[in-house]
Amino acid sequence: MNINSKNSLTLYKDFLKEWEKEHGHAYGYSDLFDFFFPIKEYTSKSIQLIWREFIKSKKKSDKIDLYINIPFCFQKCDYCITGSHKLKNSNELKEYVDYLIGNFSSFKKTFSNIKFTNLYIGGGTPSILSKKLLNKLLSKLFSSFNFEKDTERTCELNPINSSFNKLCLLKKNGFSRVSFGIQSFNQKVLSLNNRGYQTNQLAKKAIIDANKAGFKNINIDLIIGLYGDNKKSFLKSLNKALNLDIATISLYPLQPKTSYLDKFFDSDKEKFINFLKDLINSSQKEIIQIAKNNKWDFESKLITDKDTFIKNGCWQFVKKNFIKPVDHYGTDDSNSVFGIGHYSISSIKSTMRYYTEPGQTYLGIPQTRTSKMLYYISKNLTIERYISKRDFKNTFGLSFLRKFEKSIHQLKKFNIIKSNSGDKIYFKSTKLNEIFLYLLFFLGKENDKLIFYKKTMKKINKEKTNKKKQGNVISENVLDGNIIEKKKTFININSKKTNKKIKVFLTPKTIYSKLEMSLPSKSVSETKIKWSDVNIYDEVSLIMDEDKKKYVEEVRQIIIVSREDE
Repeated sequence: MNINSKNSLTLYKDFLKEWEKEHGHAYGYSDLFDFFFPIKEYTSKSIQLIWREFIKSKKKSDKIDLYINIPFCFQKCDYCITGSHKLKNSNELKEYVDYLIGNFSSFKKTFSNIKFTNLYIGGGTPSILSKKLLNKLLSKLFSSFNFEKDTERTCELNPINSSFNKLCLLKKNGFSRVSFGIQSFNQKVLSLNNRGYQTNQLAKKAIIDANKAGFKNINIDLIIGLYGDNKKSFLKSLNKALNLDIATISLYPLQPKTSYLDKFFDSDKEKFINFLKDLINSSQKEIIQIAKNNKWDFESKLITDKDTFIKNGCWQFVKKNFIKPVDHYGTDDSNSVFGIGHYSISSIKSTMRYYTEPGQTYLGIPQTRTSKMLYYISKNLTIERYISKRDFKNTFGLSFLRKFEKSIHQLKKFNIIKSNSGDKIYFKSTKLNEIFLYLLFFLGKENDKLIFYKKTMKKINKEKTNKKKQGNVISENVLDGNIIEKKKTFININSKKTNKKIKVFLTPKTIYSKLEMSLPSKSVSETKIKWSDVNIYDEVSLIMDEDKKKYVEEVRQIIIVSREDE
């Protein structure tokens, strides 16, 4: 659909107003990206099939790493954005280890002809496992999958439940690297962020134990931007870390979740970003000087560039004379990653990324060259507030100006581009809501979806008004069909839209729907849909064709019912 520049701007502004009604002032690039490239659900069998096809066609140089997630913690820190929760009891750990071992069995055949390159056990807190459970997990892991020799095997640990015996067990099983999540050596800052249980004595003991167990590659994580921190306290904390017997330090700028912003920054993301920028910019020279004084190198060149302080997501310091292994996990985007466990993220090179939810549910986004470019643009505009033409070309092998010529032309018409001389393209405003607006020009080919969203939101707002009067009664108009039977958990309808009998299962935040079609029942899977107010739309699913023994794409109409939370 062709829409001129003036109409585009009006449409995008209308979209932003509706977005704010629905999502508040959550201007996360990932939220917007997910809207235009929605997540699809996959079964375990379909994931296995996709991996098998990738393994068949992959080049010899294509590597696959293995990641295992342990999503439990001694205590949930306020700033934590990982999919993890406080451990309820020891039985929860036993059940989870059995669940992981079940996954090893399910995927054993899929990966029987390959050797994984690197191994990473993260969380959460892997060291929350007892030595007995850790031993059980590792034994089953190495009997199920094969690994290349002399590559990196890493395990994350928390000082509070790390032990010399666990570290020796890891070393015995070929682990070459351990990483401790220290975050800060300032007790006041830790307490303010719900991590007051950790003391400097605990942290130092864990590192001594790791050295005693024979580890040479010891890393600690630190965070800059924690509430309560300032230039003086942060530099003091960094200096303590640099004086420990470790090999590397990974320094991460804080990525706050909404609850963190609500608690400490008046729900204002701009306020936090300004705080973080000020802290990093004022500390930057001293950070570099302290590292040099203690004979450490900083691996990221970007630490000297104030404009790109958050680009890498991590600044790594390496002790002089320490040689990192050639192959190491998480640094090469060309490596595919097979993730096992709740909340793990997997990446199949040039195919898809997917996320594992509890209950053997896989949520994925197919990857295309264009979607990768748009993700890059979304991330850079939201975080750094500019696009580097040189970096874009190095990443994708294409000219940014040529690839997005139409978008740039439209932005120029409205005097939105501040300067495009040299390498960087800046925009007139640095406010997140306006950056969000600019992003829509690059996602412009999705105009149809914007118009659909606008129309749907108007309909939803009208329906919500009706529902306030009706309570939890489902409106026949929403379903576009005659309701045959109403129950607390489901309704049966005859759909005018599809001319099919449909049984719709209802829960407060999740809808399950299944079309009773003239197809074999085994070929129509029950599909889990995230709660939404959208009416009826088409979904492309992978359906097993029993005759051909392969998965094929099939378009099915799904009805999503508007319903108030109970």
